[in-house]
Amino acid sequence: MSSQQPDQEDQSKKDVELYNGWIDYLNKRHAVCMVGSDCVVMNEYWDPVFDKPEIDFSSFQSFRNRYMNRRIRNPFRQSGQPEFQDVGSLWLRSGQRREFERVIFDPSVNGNGSKDGGESKDGGERRYFNMFRGFAIQPVKGSWHLLKNHILEIVCSGNEEVFFWMLAWMARIVQAPGGERPGTAIVLKGVQGSGKGCVINSFGQIFGPHFLQITQQDQLTGRFNTHLKDCILLFCDEIIWGGDKKAEGILKGLITEHHLMIEPKNKDAFKVRSNLNVMVASNNDWVIPAGLEERRFCVLHVRPDHSGDRAYFEALHKQINNGGVPAMLYDLMNYDYRSFDLRTIARTGELFNQILNSMHPVHKFWYERLKDGFLLPNDSQWLEKVPISILYDYYCEFSEKVSRAPRLSPTQFGKKLREVCPDLSRFRPEIDGERKWCYAVPDLDYCRANLADSVRMDIDWDE
Repeated sequence: MSSQQPDQEDQSKKDVELYNGWIDYLNKRHAVCMVGSDCVVMNEYWDPVFDKPEIDFSSFQSFRNRYMNRRIRNPFRQSGQPEFQDVGSLWLRSGQRREFERVIFDPSVNGNGSKDGGESKDGGERRYFNMFRGFAIQPVKGSWHLLKNHILEIVCSGNEEVFFWMLAWMARIVQAPGGERPGTAIVLKGVQGSGKGCVINSFGQIFGPHFLQITQQDQLTGRFNTHLKDCILLFCDEIIWGGDKKAEGILKGLITEHHLMIEPKNKDAFKVRSNLNVMVASNNDWVIPAGLEERRFCVLHVRPDHSGDRAYFEALHKQINNGGVPAMLYDLMNYDYRSFDLRTIARTGELFNQILNSMHPVHKFWYERLKDGFLLPNDSQWLEKVPISILYDYYCEFSEKVSRAPRLSPTQFGKKLREVCPDLSRFRPEIDGERKWCYAVPDLDYCRANLADSVRMDIDWDE
């Protein structure tokens, strides 16, 4: 008996050490939490697709199945329990398992620079798993003058007012990543090789796993969107087309909505506060859906001055990769963004191009009449009286050429036309011995001013 007792004690000690080792191992990779109305296991892992740390969720049974082949002796088993059990079941029953009340994404909690997500508290004892992992770059005073000049001269076409606004838009994100968003986005439109992507990707380096570049449309419009749950800066790279109605609603919601509904596969959807900011780059003529009074998208024409200029971009990337990004972050962290109205976008010429592409066919028809300076074909002057039936027929001919949208009725046409020419009126004079319904049309300058007011910008009619 005396010789067996030490052996049993040694074995019990080894069993406890093995048990505790597995509990520690699983706690580093898993936690129990609530997702919607489900109590699930949260799994932390590295996503090779987006190259960043990720989480997903498993049911208790799926979690047990995962570790079913790892069986150890249970040193704390009670009467009637099997001697050997799978480590998943042991961890689920352990009082030492890691667990959280909810999953949240709040960049304001851990502060900038923290590398660890994980536990955060709301002032009480409830613990939350915060997906924010801090910035990947630390600010360092230095030079990034080549990138700064590229933004000013190429991205902002030398317009200092737009340039300073864009810096303020970027500075707000790094200074207050969990603060109130302005509900605006930056869109860079230009030919391939003009340097759109290097600006956004350089800025994105600051956010590490919280920067997401998507190049496939279903990553934006697809049903399962867990990749957006912990995103601070979203780069839509050549995936947006202004005529896509499904993408339009989703994109606008990502820019302005305060919360995101995240839907994992085969799990309840859950809500997180949105800290997402959007930048878009494209070489398409029609990039974003822009209404007459568009207020979300600051659209900039990226000049092609250095497209294909290898020496220019080699020097630019050399500075970016050798202290340029920390230097940019340092300046942005010290930039007074609060003196700018980030909710009010610049009314640029490229924005007007997007508005033109997005216009309803009736509005586009009216714009073309104002640009030409006459209402009907083969006329050389602006008419202040035009038969409704003749103008409507001209619209139908125009609509067939420029749009696949259903043709409006004459009444619908008139209502749509008054949206951009509110002083248009109907009357019924006698023409060639017959009374005909006509539009009384204000003079050309007045109509042009009305449309300019509708889009809230000056229009160069000569151009």
